[in-house]
Amino acid sequence: MKRLGYKKSRTGCQRCKSRRCNEAIPCSACVRHRLPCSLRDPDSQPGSQHASLPSSTRSDLPHFPRFLDDTQRGNSQDWASDIELLHHYTAVAYQTFSFCGQVRQTLQYDVPREGLTHPFLLQQVLAFSGFHLAYLHPNRRHFYLVRASVHQDQAVTGFNIALANGLTPLNCHALYASSIFLLICGFATYPSCEVHHSAFSPLDGLIDIFRLAHGISLIVTSSDKDLRESPLQGLFAGKSGSIPPSDHLQSLVNHLLALKQTLQEPRSDRNGADTSVILEATSSLADSLLSVHKNNSLAASLEVRAALLWPLRMPTRFLDLIRQREPLAMIVLAHYCVLLQHAERTCWFIKAGRWLS
Repeated sequence: MKRLGYKKSRTGCQRCKSRRCNEAIPCSACVRHRLPCSLRDPDSQPGSQHASLPSSTRSDLPHFPRFLDDTQRGNSQDWASDIELLHHYTAVAYQTFSFCGQVRQTLQYDVPREGLTHPFLLQQVLAFSGFHLAYLHPNRRHFYLVRASVHQDQAVTGFNIALANGLTPLNCHALYASSIFLLICGFATYPSCEVHHSAFSPLDGLIDIFRLAHGISLIVTSSDKDLRESPLQGLFAGKSGSIPPSDHLQSLVNHLLALKQTLQEPRSDRNGADTSVILEATSSLADSLLSVHKNNSLAASLEVRAALLWPLRMPTRFLDLIRQREPLAMIVLAHYCVLLQHAERTCWFIKAGRWLS
């Protein structure tokens, strides 16, 4: 262990208790050596005004799955390509996330700045940029996919560590932004390298995305007020009035309402508990489609917003039914795939519809 300097302290950071610590928050020794400092965690200070998640809630937060295995990792020392990824994000890629000027400003300036304090967020931003470059340059796709995969893997590792340490007002915005980018990158894997792997299962990949969305919903539920007062509060800008539903989305809603009515008819050959979950999933998909029209946002297209919103509202049990390929659950999922195909027209990272159809 490196010698950290400063006077001995029994109340200093956990790494310094047996050595020396100046008891700053974080302590200067840990900052100088780029080491995590326990004093930075508000939970370690008695009387802290920053409340983290209750332990019961924290245990419900899932560890986000890794998308790539060890054989797909590249050389993390390629700093020149990392600079390219960061430049591309701040010059081009951030604009593909939103139509709203204020949201774009937050994405371009505030997100990278917060990434300096929360490295897992910066790693996820670089992964997002890499996936976008792979989409733009098919002739160099493999190179950019490897770079994106490296940063994605490192981001997930850092994210899981931060989440395990607790969700607080000091890190909730970074965890939220990182999880949004992670969700987008999950969709971006469909038009990328994984669809060329013989072992790639589009449905299992979509289930992973739904699991990510469930984690995001828990973060938002636990930290909504803190998120809207955080350094990344600009991500919630761009609201406008309601607009009439588009013809293709209204048609999809009508089909879902008809399916819901069919599911409500008593049938002796149906599992009551499963049918109840499928009904809830059907209703939440229809409500998501209507919600994006009633609460219109300039941040992204209606189709993209609905495609990202339903996984946040989906009942957890519905994931199990999809995994089991339950026929009625697959019918509901087929309606979602139609929505994904509509979203593809306005979004580069959603190309999952064709692989799932």
